[in-house]
Amino acid sequence: MTVEEAVAVFVRGFTFGRSFTHPFVATHVVPGAWVLSDAPRKSGDHRGDEVIVYDMDRHGLGAGDVDALARRHARARYTVCVVRDLATADGDIRAGFKGLGYRLMATEPLMATEPLMVRGLGGLGDVGEARPLAGDPRLTIARVASIAEAARLARAARRRQILPEHLTADPPPMRSYTALDGATPIGWVSSVVVEGECTWCSNLFVTAPYRRRGIGGALMRRMLADDAAAGSRASVLLASHAGALLYPTVGYAVIGELMIFTPGRC
Repeated sequence: MTVEEAVAVFVRGFTFGRSFTHPFVATHVVPGAWVLSDAPRKSGDHRGDEVIVYDMDRHGLGAGDVDALARRHARARYTVCVVRDLATADGDIRAGFKGLGYRLMATEPLMATEPLMVRGLGGLGDVGEARPLAGDPRLTIARVASIAEAARLARAARRRQILPEHLTADPPPMRSYTALDGATPIGWVSSVVVEGECTWCSNLFVTAPYRRRGIGGALMRRMLADDAAAGSRASVLLASHAGALLYPTVGYAVIGELMIFTPGRC
């Protein structure tokens, strides 16, 4: 999978999740650039826009071009997300945006960038076999299949992970999975279907008391197996610091990284 293809999956999956409360729309404004923004609202403030650029050299885009594009297409509040492939040095990108007053954001204390990772789903032999979670029979993994289960997961996660209409659609636009201690959700992950061919892995999380027990990997193995069975050819995600250590163990590889810049006035 190319960086361009992976970015398209990222954009579609990300906007799907942001559309739970109000439509969040992706527009491919020029080759190499997307703008993600709220659909028109009758009331309330618009959320900040996201300007996503990739393969800047190939598309002849410098930092100044991206800045002009953002000012032309985005609203007052926006961030610029640059996806670079591994063959492109990041020094010129950082310097170009710094010279225009942009600041590189840290996505978490240990990371200034997020790895863009892809897992092909042509064969799952290297994902690893399902096994009892941490050797404890009370710990299980299940796909969310009912409104009651979705509500229970939302209470544990403190936000909705899947909507009722996603549970009844055929084929489903997304699937959510929970790790359970008895009936209590202690971990979760979701897979968003992108145009029937690929999936976007979203919101992997395991609560603190249950970490380092193989639960995240077990959630990913279950999700990936279902992705493959549903006909997905690849899964795409952006990794946190902890995820960057986990995801290679279930077959993901880094193909690029995301750098997030905020304009000086923000």
